[in-house]
Amino acid sequence: MRFDLYQEVCERIRDRCDILINLTTGAGGCLLHNPKGAESPWDTSGLKGPKEGVEHVLRLKPELCSLDVGTLNLGSRVFVNLVGNVEKMAALIREAGVKPELEVFEIGHIRIAKHLIRQGLVGKPPLFQLRLGVPWEAEATVENLVYMLSNLPSDALWSAFGIGQHHFTIATVSTVRGGHVCVGFEENFLSRRTC
Repeated sequence: MRFDLYQEVCERIRDRCDILINLTTGAGGCLLHNPKGAESPWDTSGLKGPKEGVEHVLRLKPELCSLDVGTLNLGSRVFVNLVGNVEKMAALIREAGVKPELEVFEIGHIRIAKHLIRQGLVGKPPLFQLRLGVPWEAEATVENLVYMLSNLPSDALWSAFGIGQHHFTIATVSTVRGGHVCVGFEENFLSRRTC
């Protein structure tokens, strides 16, 4: 969450090309559990307030930023995204003129995202990222993708991915259904196959 590192990366990218920059806002919600912790099994050092979680976005004003709209389990970590905090983050992001990419890992997250849209905290058309196959969240199946799509607002822009072995299946269905495909170091393995 060091601002100087976000700034350096953004400056290097902007010096060399005009691609869209999408910064994360997820780094401030990490709660770790370590049963062998000296004083407490809970490490809350990764939990930040809403403003601190989006400060780099407010200062650097990228074209896009991620916004994890709900809490999720990930191994020994929990990414805590209380609805009240997400509302505050969305309001700050909107005021900065940055488009949020609504990160959803399961159907309940779509309900929260629709709430943000109804409250005017996310502009239209909303941009959704359907993240399937993350451990303990919605499995990367065609059925889950189709169900999630049936719950998106009619004007939504969206992309999807499936972790690992499910990447090409979800990418294919996303393309056929009129969506976009997410690729990147975080989500998917490098494949030498050509499509």
